[in-house]
Amino acid sequence: MHRHNFRDVSGVIIDSCNAHGIWLDPRELERLAAFVRSGGLERAKQHESKRLERRLAHQRKKLNNVHGRETLSGDDLFDILESAFSVSD
Repeated sequence: MHRHNFRDVSGVIIDSCNAHGIWLDPRELERLAAFVRSGGLERAKQHESKRLERRLAHQRKKLNNVHGRETLSGDDLFDILESAFSVSD
């Protein structure tokens, strides 16, 4: 069972299990609906985009520090993007 903030910014903590689904506490369905109606999904998308931009910048800086260079090869960029867009629980 995992507890997580729905879309990272909703403030609604949901319980989920890969094998058995999602559990909502009393009034959480109403709170999720209010989040969506108020434009919460768009805010969540913007939040995720900014998070990925920060992660990419961090990975690029880390790579530059290791290799002492300012430019990236195609393979380096692919590795950074793959790392930035990987999904973890």
